[in-house]
Amino acid sequence: MIRFLTILILLSFIYKAAYPKQSETLVFEVFKHIYNQQFHQAESLLESEKNQIDPFYFDVLRIDLSWWKSVFSESNDDSKYFQSVLKDVAENNQGVNQEYKITKLILLSYRLRFELKRYNIIGAALLRSEIKNLLLEINPTDLNYGPDRLKLFHLYRSLFDYFDSLINPFFLNKKRTARTKALSEIEHFTRDGDLVVSTLSSYFLGKIYFNIEEKHQKGITLFKNLSTMFPQNTLFWELSTQSESKS
Repeated sequence: MIRFLTILILLSFIYKAAYPKQSETLVFEVFKHIYNQQFHQAESLLESEKNQIDPFYFDVLRIDLSWWKSVFSESNDDSKYFQSVLKDVAENNQGVNQEYKITKLILLSYRLRFELKRYNIIGAALLRSEIKNLLLEINPTDLNYGPDRLKLFHLYRSLFDYFDSLINPFFLNKKRTARTKALSEIEHFTRDGDLVVSTLSSYFLGKIYFNIEEKHQKGITLFKNLSTMFPQNTLFWELSTQSESKS
């Protein structure tokens, strides 16, 4: 009996050690499908492997997949589906522990992108305030977040800090310092070993360099790298060629 219990304990430790690695592999696989515009494959894998993917990343991937489907198709149905996914993720996580705050930060960031895309300035302003208040609530040093979640949190916080410093015209020197610090942090994440973090940071930084900072050569490098990583992504290819024409 002692021997049997020992084997069971050992097996449970092996399973716990293997699960995160298996989940990470599935997350990266779904993510690659999304960014190669293979949306059907991404949906199928998410559905079939739902129980094997970390719930946090399952929500993040669902949001990201529905967002890019709506962007590439520009269909009203896909736009409605994106909004329904955001609502579903929010409702499913109501009353959940502190970890949901990072999911909520990501969710609100996608909502902000959506409102800006359709030029809803008032809605975007309200979301900006909500994100700002949420960031004040989150103290990652007090929470038991894993390194993958922490990196995503810091990336989204840096992105918010950068764009927020562009909006407020007061305290220009302070805002300029905040932008420089945020840019440095985002650039650091482009070299991260986590595929999700490095891809998202590269995309956003490329857009910043191209559309705001007017550092087109840096933008070209980032978009070309993304095109190499995701050769079927037409947006990355278009951004790369647009950047070259402006350099």
